[in-house]
Amino acid sequence: MSRWAYNETMSEISESKHASDFHIIGGGLMGLLTAYELSGLGYRVTVFDRQEMGKESSWAGGGILSPLYPWKYPKPINQLSLWSQRVYPRLARRLYEESEIDPEYQLSGLLVLDADQFEQARSWAHQSGARYAEMGHYWLEYSEPAIRLGLDAIQFPHIGQIRNPALLRALIQVLWQRGVKLVPHHPLNEVISEKGRVCAIRVGEEKVRVENLILTTGAWTASLVDVPGFESGIRPVRGQMLLFKAGAGLIKHILLKDGRYVIPRRDGHILVGSTMEEVGFDKSTTDSALKEIFQFACDLVPALENTPLAQRWAGLRPASPQGIPLIGPHPTIRGVWLNAGHFRNGVAMAPASVRLLLDQIFQRNSILSLPPYLPSNKT
Repeated sequence: MSRWAYNETMSEISESKHASDFHIIGGGLMGLLTAYELSGLGYRVTVFDRQEMGKESSWAGGGILSPLYPWKYPKPINQLSLWSQRVYPRLARRLYEESEIDPEYQLSGLLVLDADQFEQARSWAHQSGARYAEMGHYWLEYSEPAIRLGLDAIQFPHIGQIRNPALLRALIQVLWQRGVKLVPHHPLNEVISEKGRVCAIRVGEEKVRVENLILTTGAWTASLVDVPGFESGIRPVRGQMLLFKAGAGLIKHILLKDGRYVIPRRDGHILVGSTMEEVGFDKSTTDSALKEIFQFACDLVPALENTPLAQRWAGLRPASPQGIPLIGPHPTIRGVWLNAGHFRNGVAMAPASVRLLLDQIFQRNSILSLPPYLPSNKT
């Protein structure tokens, strides 16, 4: 059954308790941050989610504020990430002040430990103007004594991290304080349009009149927005993670090797991930994958072998062609806006992605060139 209905008359749609200037579907980081910016401008906002707010990929990821290997990504992804890197310190501080919940932004720096990536890393750093330092194994052993001996590294000191569950909690707290309506357990069942423009939605059992509909629906986007003449190309890709309960200070940097990462949290927890699995919407964990992640972590940081595990989980990344998100108006229905398909880099690109969407909605000068992100260019 199609989720899109056409030419339903406005008289059939009653006002509801969810009357707002903007309705957002998807209570992850993109949706919550969009609501934060809109409510800061004085607009009434309602956010619907199919489950609890902030419990999908935004919660599950690592919170590294950069693509893992920036030189492997197309320019539009790096542009969003670099803009966001400049914004995150101020955003985290502002949220902490407003919510009294610390998003735990920290400038950890990142160590690339793949020797076969060093040449490309240097070239990218020179071209992009990124600061970096080469660390021979003696220097690395002094800086990070818990890491396996004999490795060299390239350090990117400007790359930080944020503790994404704390970031989501801070946003939710501020939005409640501002009077934004957060409505969990209300999946989007239908988008209703009249004469080519959105006029209402069915969420859960309710029918709600809307004027501006923003879809920040992650891995579920294709099932909600694809219509004849437009395919988003967004699909779920599972990633499994482990969390160790280590002592604070075991490692200081984010470590990157063989496509996997080790992230030290401020309280001593160490997050390790991740797999890349095409399994549809299956969020279960598997012993085989977690064994591989555990072995990777212990090979790189031997002390983790005797460190207790705190948690294991899986999330669904919203993969898109080339990892470039769709940010802009739906190609066929006026009043519907998309911000989805960020793949592995949603947290890293979030502030810029939200700003880019709002620039279009309010017809402001855009922070970046729009064509690479427009949904109309993906048909």
